[in-house]
Amino acid sequence: MNTEASRLVHDIAASGAMVDVACGACGRLSKIDPRSLVGSYGQRRLSEVPLRCGFCGAAGGKVTLRFASRLFMDRRGEPLRVRTLYDGGQELRLLCTCCRPSHEIRFATARQVEEQLGCINPLVSEACQRLVCSVSLKNGMVGVAASPRTEAQMRLPLLHRHRAR
Repeated sequence: MNTEASRLVHDIAASGAMVDVACGACGRLSKIDPRSLVGSYGQRRLSEVPLRCGFCGAAGGKVTLRFASRLFMDRRGEPLRVRTLYDGGQELRLLCTCCRPSHEIRFATARQVEEQLGCINPLVSEACQRLVCSVSLKNGMVGVAASPRTEAQMRLPLLHRHRAR
């Protein structure tokens, strides 16, 4: 048994890792968010959880853990969520190189990201893997950029000079 499969599901979910299961029957890779397993299997080892292939339904397979990059962690070391990113004045942009000419797609709000992914407040690392171009329907390179400032944000606060007495 590998050491990754001997860890508790709760600990894996708390670390921010994703579980990849390589199917022994069809060879495809299924990605599982361990947070979805915590309610039923939180105090069990990952090797005790009946994992099935998301494509062919076969049981078992090689389990590996994929840890999120430190770039996608918040200040507390937790996996960064899309709404937290947007609340901090940043946004996601996708560069599609499949279309000609290549173009950039701006996701101006967290809601646009959530609608495309079909879930509420996903992880930024998940959004980077799953966002697609609306024209070619292919994955592109996703990056984080500062949101354009509005006119109200661009105005500088009025500075009062204190006179020396």
